[in-house]
Amino acid sequence: MALRYGLDGNFAYQYRLNDLTAAVALAQIDKLASMIEKRRHIANMYYKELKHLEQRGMLSLPDRFENRESVYYRFVILCNGKSSSLINFANQKGVLIRNPLTSGLLSQNYKGCGADNCNAMSLADKGASLPVYPDLSDSEVEIVVDTIHEFFKAERKQ
Repeated sequence: MALRYGLDGNFAYQYRLNDLTAAVALAQIDKLASMIEKRRHIANMYYKELKHLEQRGMLSLPDRFENRESVYYRFVILCNGKSSSLINFANQKGVLIRNPLTSGLLSQNYKGCGADNCNAMSLADKGASLPVYPDLSDSEVEIVVDTIHEFFKAERKQ
């Protein structure tokens, strides 16, 4: 799927799949339920291990809703300051934390849509996407959590 700028000036999606991509997608469907369950397990570990940092106002965890359950395609925390420091710190330690929305995605092409990008700009500035891929082990999740704790402990000392 590709987002492209259409000839009429509007954005359009292209949903064509080649045969190989379709075959891989069909094989993955059989694993979908277990992959979602694993992502939920990882997310629950993050909620449990990072809750006290949220209570201290250092970060915000994703909202949980009573009437629906997330598949946790992403687990995005919001730092109370810029997330780039956390992301750089973690990446230097070999922990893959990414910005969920790079500022490059806040393209000039969207300016004419009649809305500002203040929420997107805030997410690009404060967001940090923690790893939740299904092959992540519990011990690897603990490494992510320990790295986040280490970062905020060092931040408090400064």
